[in-house]
Amino acid sequence: PRIELPSFDGQYKDWKTFFDMFKGTVHDHPTLPKVQKLYYLKGALKGDAKRVLSHLPTTEANYDVAIKLLQDRYDNEFLITKAHLTNIMKIDSMKKESSDSLRKLIGIFNENEMALSALGIDTKACDFIWVHILSEKLDCETAKEWQLANVDGKMKTMDDLRQFLERRARALEASDTKRETLPSKDVNNCKDKQEHFQSYQSHSMICPFCQQSHRIY
Repeated sequence: PRIELPSFDGQYKDWKTFFDMFKGTVHDHPTLPKVQKLYYLKGALKGDAKRVLSHLPTTEANYDVAIKLLQDRYDNEFLITKAHLTNIMKIDSMKKESSDSLRKLIGIFNENEMALSALGIDTKACDFIWVHILSEKLDCETAKEWQLANVDGKMKTMDDLRQFLERRARALEASDTKRETLPSKDVNNCKDKQEHFQSYQSHSMICPFCQQSHRIY
């Protein structure tokens, strides 16, 4: 099946993924001429990355030059690491409890934590830092439940936090599903009770002797 070429806009965190995909589909292709490889490479670049090669003519000899220019610019382990750490630090704080917000929070963390691990960084050694950072991003109710779950007072790991957030997300999803099936029924019940009470109250205000609007006493 036809494979859509990846694109790269100059974000350091995306360089490794982009170049690995480009290598597998174009760079390592055994029969593709280098001039065509350069054509595909230029077509896959956007933004700052595109400007790096904007003045480089599309010729056979310039393909290796283009690859070196991009690698010199973007294959920077320090800046790539910094970009992933920044993504983790900038995860949006939750305003209120919701399963979508919980899954988004843990999804962004997992994506960047795995990328750091792929760079050879021992992310397990930073567990206590990750736990602290993500705990500060939780809404008040979820943060309280997380504290209550720590009954032994020991340092928790990211696996502990992941499991807690997954259970919390499932519980909120179940609660949301149940809530979606109840409103119309609850509203009707409430309306019936209100009408019944108003009818009873109106009826009880009529005196059975004089038919005036007052109770029997």
